[in-house]
Amino acid sequence: MISRIGRAVRSLCRTIAPALLLAAAMMVAGGSARAENACPPAAIAVATTPVPMQYVAKLEAHLDKMTRLDQSDAEIVLFGDSLVEGWPAGMAPFDRFKVVNLGIGGDATQNALWRLQQYQPNALAPRYVIMTLGTNNLGAGDPPCGIAEGVRRTLDGLHALWPSAEIVFIAIPPRGDYLDFRDEDRRAANDEIQRSIAERPFTKYVNVDAVISCDFAGNIGFFDRLVGWLFPPAWRCGNYRADAIHFNANGYATLGAVLGGKATN
Repeated sequence: MISRIGRAVRSLCRTIAPALLLAAAMMVAGGSARAENACPPAAIAVATTPVPMQYVAKLEAHLDKMTRLDQSDAEIVLFGDSLVEGWPAGMAPFDRFKVVNLGIGGDATQNALWRLQQYQPNALAPRYVIMTLGTNNLGAGDPPCGIAEGVRRTLDGLHALWPSAEIVFIAIPPRGDYLDFRDEDRRAANDEIQRSIAERPFTKYVNVDAVISCDFAGNIGFFDRLVGWLFPPAWRCGNYRADAIHFNANGYATLGAVLGGKATN
């Protein structure tokens, strides 16, 4: 009787073992595939391959800004896309510092990386670098992982160029009439960027979602949807221009108040 039970157990083991091994192999393969596919190679390539801006006017603006660098004794560098380029000169908290604005409208991470290559070497030695970048990648449909990697490499490029500067990254802000354009992806990109900044002591991360969106970001309710066709949240907030992407003077004053307490005190 015992021998028959033993033979049955051995037979069952021979039957089950291959299935268990196959299942384990599939789990390992699946895990490896997920690791390999964590971010599509194309997304990394697009966001991190340095490319000049593809508009003559933008390239001319970049070349014009370059001519001023070696003569500048700026204490603060503003770097990034149109959200930086549009920052009014002399507005607090920058009114206490000498500032050079290197923002270029339309810049994506790959354009910013190309521009950093052109700046080396130069005589500028800023105390602070204020950057926001990534909204144009978001608008182009890039996945969060690619955007985050592009921003990470830009931050590292800024540090390599100006190693004594403290870098402040303003998280990619909400945009769109309802301040929810690709919001899940935007937040995911910001989360990845924040985690990487935690490993970079030369950089501060500043999230302005609540203040710049007047607390609408992530809190759009039924009433907001109901009246949004006439009074969209971005318009009701008062920090955005009509395109619901760029900031108006009040928006920049709001950002300045945040930075005044976090970056340049």
